[in-house]
Amino acid sequence: MKAIQFFEYGNSDVLRLEDISLPEPKSEEVLIKIHACGVNFADTLVRKNQYIFTPSLPFIPGFEVAGTIEKLGTEVTGFSIGQRVVAFISNGGYAEYATAPQNLTAILPEEIEFVSGAAIQIQGLTAFHMLKTVAQLKPGQSVLVNAAAGGVGSVAVQLAKIFGASQIIATAGSPEKLEFAQSLGANTLVNYREPDWHEQVLRATDGKGVDVILEAVGGETFLKSLECLANFGKLIVYGSSSGSSVFDPTILLTKNKTVIGFGLYGFLENTLYNESLNTLFEYIKQGKLNVQISGRFPLAEASKVHHLIESRSSQGKFILQP
Repeated sequence: MKAIQFFEYGNSDVLRLEDISLPEPKSEEVLIKIHACGVNFADTLVRKNQYIFTPSLPFIPGFEVAGTIEKLGTEVTGFSIGQRVVAFISNGGYAEYATAPQNLTAILPEEIEFVSGAAIQIQGLTAFHMLKTVAQLKPGQSVLVNAAAGGVGSVAVQLAKIFGASQIIATAGSPEKLEFAQSLGANTLVNYREPDWHEQVLRATDGKGVDVILEAVGGETFLKSLECLANFGKLIVYGSSSGSSVFDPTILLTKNKTVIGFGLYGFLENTLYNESLNTLFEYIKQGKLNVQISGRFPLAEASKVHHLIESRSSQGKFILQP
């Protein structure tokens, strides 16, 4: 089968299209013929050996796939060959076939195309659980979504609206991206390239600050986000794309602020994965949640897709299709 591998860490040029053996599912795994694989910013970090784990080389990237079941492990129950499924995997998605654990595999409704099924998993579940499970967002509260035109951000804006947020503040780095975020439901727009953007957020909330902030940029953006946090507000960190942040923790005391870290890996277990993913599927079927696809590319163009992601010019999600 065809698969994208890298044999050394480095820029997007290290991604190579190779012929490799078809993987064999273990007893509690399924073999999936892949129709679509989501590409994430985390994939670029893995490729450069800058992620939370060090990949063993050679490595096939790709953590979320959608396709049809080709083969069942000997102890797999509840699935059958030919079923349309999505799966959350530890690696191997940039390929024609991949194995997936049955507890992180879910049936994809017929009404939802493979591309949307692949795209919604990591970023959809991240946005869902940050807002619903961790922040416990209540109707009438305010939400600030940094990088609102990105994969997680574009879903988070829509979910914040579904969950009843009264004010959804979107930050992005261009008028086009802000207009995109507004089309998804954001009602307050702020360009984070302007030096006083955090002061604009405070003015937009009449000086009260924001109840829930989703933050994955790090560095100065994290520090300014912290200044925007309301009394008893929650700032949820799910990444640090521009670098780490150092701050005086006593800044949390004056307004009882909370900073929470969120990572999808290790967070999900069988019932949580299936229940929350099925909820997202229902939102899609009802027309409440629109999965934003930036582009669809063949496997051979994985290097190009990584370059596009790292250029920070994308809106929504890129998909590889074998």
